[in-house]
Amino acid sequence: MKVVAFNGSPRMDGNTTILIHHVFRELEKEGVETELVPPDATLEIFDLEGIPPFNQDLETQPPGKVREFKAKIKAADALLIVTPEYNYSIPGVLKNAIDSASRPHGDNAFEGKPVAIMGASIGMLGTARAQYHLRQTRTKFPINLHWRQRYLKILLTFRRTL
Repeated sequence: MKVVAFNGSPRMDGNTTILIHHVFRELEKEGVETELVPPDATLEIFDLEGIPPFNQDLETQPPGKVREFKAKIKAADALLIVTPEYNYSIPGVLKNAIDSASRPHGDNAFEGKPVAIMGASIGMLGTARAQYHLRQTRTKFPINLHWRQRYLKILLTFRRTL
């Protein structure tokens, strides 16, 4: 199973960047993958840096970075989205990436992909509101919450390391 992960924050040392790399390291540990995801799972991290603001005029001929992003999504068996919370919502970088990959109509890269979401924030509510807004985009992709639950152990481990 090939899982492609992407981070809603471009920060090099942000909480979500740390979290996504923590997940990657945990999946590499011997025996952990059988508890979290199938034993043959691999995780590839895709950097959203360089995806321009969504422009409907360009959706039929998207920039190279958008074409690369859509190809990675289509080649994946599942997706992991890690998001911070900015102003009670998801970052613009993440929204642009989702808009670009789900358009034009009939060429939605997310079609049929199971998606897990996670977040990290220093706030009391964590990323509850951002994850809620991300779930509202689920008309463009299904969010498989059962698959997301398998990451609970990693999240708890990560929280203890902060």
